[in-house]
Amino acid sequence: MGCFQQNGKLVELFPEIPRRPWQLYIYCPQRTVTSGRVLKVFDWLTEVLREMYDKEAT
Repeated sequence: MGCFQQNGKLVELFPEIPRRPWQLYIYCPQRTVTSGRVLKVFDWLTEVLREMYDKEAT
């Protein structure tokens, strides 16, 4: 999981939490305003991928 600094550099958040590789990544360009519909899609995808990833891990 990462976050962008103001200079555009990606910084890892919570480095103490082990990361497991995913087969899929979602890219969201940084914008000042993101529509509610797009945010709902991102939330839905996050939940679906989390459930799928958790099932594969067990």
